[in-house]
Amino acid sequence: MVSPNEHELRYRSEVFRALLIAEIFQNVCSFSSTGTLLSLAQSCKIFHTPAIQALWSTLPDLVPLVTCFPRDAVSRVPGSTFPDGDYTTLLKYGSYVKAIGKGPSLLAVSRISLGLLQAICALRPTMVILPNVRELNTGPLGMGDTCLPYLLSVIGKELVNVNIDLHGDDELDPEGTAAAVATLLTTQPHLRAFSYSQYGGDPISNTSTFSTLLRDVPPLTTFLCNAVTVSPEDVLSLSRLHTLRTIHIRLPDTMEWSPVPVETQPFCRVSSFSVTSAALSYRRFAEAYKLPQIRKFSLYLTRRPHPPELSTLFTSIRKQFDPAILTSLEVKDSGTPTFADAQIAAQLGVNLVPGHIRPLFDFRKLREFTFLPAWCYTLYNGFYLDMAKAWPHIKELRFAHMFWCLHEPLPASNVTMEALSYFAAHCPELTTLAIMFDASAWVALPESMVNYGDHVVPASFYSELQGRPSTSKLELLWVDRYPVYCAPAVALYLMRLFPRLTWLWCDDPDPEDVPDPVWGRLWEDIEGFMPVMAEMRNIGESIGRAAAMDRTLGEIRSLFERIGH
Repeated sequence: MVSPNEHELRYRSEVFRALLIAEIFQNVCSFSSTGTLLSLAQSCKIFHTPAIQALWSTLPDLVPLVTCFPRDAVSRVPGSTFPDGDYTTLLKYGSYVKAIGKGPSLLAVSRISLGLLQAICALRPTMVILPNVRELNTGPLGMGDTCLPYLLSVIGKELVNVNIDLHGDDELDPEGTAAAVATLLTTQPHLRAFSYSQYGGDPISNTSTFSTLLRDVPPLTTFLCNAVTVSPEDVLSLSRLHTLRTIHIRLPDTMEWSPVPVETQPFCRVSSFSVTSAALSYRRFAEAYKLPQIRKFSLYLTRRPHPPELSTLFTSIRKQFDPAILTSLEVKDSGTPTFADAQIAAQLGVNLVPGHIRPLFDFRKLREFTFLPAWCYTLYNGFYLDMAKAWPHIKELRFAHMFWCLHEPLPASNVTMEALSYFAAHCPELTTLAIMFDASAWVALPESMVNYGDHVVPASFYSELQGRPSTSKLELLWVDRYPVYCAPAVALYLMRLFPRLTWLWCDDPDPEDVPDPVWGRLWEDIEGFMPVMAEMRNIGESIGRAAAMDRTLGEIRSLFERIGH
């Protein structure tokens, strides 16, 4: 009989022999943390190399590469270069790297200076330091935009996913950067996903080098580029790339578009399409390219439209896409808007009214809709009733609810919380709702008395349900410190409309438009009432089910008694 100790020793021996199989140990390393890999690398000679390879396979930044050089050599940079012999360690560990810019940095300082990177890349292009990198994300690398061409020059030809984030540095060389990126596109045969974004500063104007090389790209599935404006010829080339599934392009502000030659459907396999542009540029693009196959569309506006452009903006969206196919629509500002932007829009007459957006009601299959430009809005309850009836399949709806969306306070445009009942009645699949509404207008009492007495929300606020219990699936409601009084009554109203409501969500207010703090406290009270009311409802349902069961058993008992007699 095998003793427990012998069984344990035999088990450990079998596990150790299994770990000696390279494929098994590599799989174990792929799921191990950094600390575990360090321990494995130091435990024995057999585990050292596979663990080190796994440890170096993913780098959060470029600092580990710098540590491959002797410390005295690094201290001499910038202003000099590394001796050839100093590259031995770098080339060894650089060959293990498969992904750059992933995971948390282990060092406090992760920024690499231009001079240091120039020294590391001094032997380019004869020396490829990172021959096996498949994924590159420049955002977390902590380097300036001018470092990008140097980094790209020492990477091999195994890239599959590339995400380049520019920061709008003043010393950025647009021509050089665009040329380096364009060369990357044409020299990476395995590249499938490419993202080229810029945050801050003006976009890079289309260059002849970038435009020419863009027409000879590999079979990409994802092309996201808002850092460089594309020309009509570039768009035509991309439209013929049959492997594309997701695309984001930036249009120039002034450009004429010719009708697309009738060959095949442009962007025939693309399902998600995004455009960064001015309203007028988008209208011209939409007239040239009809995209009935697109399921998801996002429009990021680079500038505030002129008032006459509001109507044409929405009619262009309606004409470009098929109402039976489009399921997700998003319209936002390309930058970070402020409340001051909305105030300027109001002064310039950029005021959205229901008639502007009604062409979008034809998209009966919409499941996601987000609309957040920093404009002025004049809306009313009836508009939201029409919206709820037009989109019965909507699941997530975010419409002009952020603090930078300026709503006219006129009585004719006031939206009360009765508008919420329209979505409870007509949008059974809705899980997230964010609209601007007033939850205080129903109280006809002085402010000092609103939390006392027996206040009941008017029965007319439930009329759209027509006496039926709500079956809404809504879980998240955006409130953002909206006006509200009489917290218990509002909480009861919300729980009756949305039985599954879990969260009341709000964002930090704009410092220029701080709302009444009393409203914030009342919404917190309402959120506190909700679990109690939900539990009371559950108890009531349990009691109701028990009573119904008792009635059923009583009827069965009476039936048997009659049969027995």
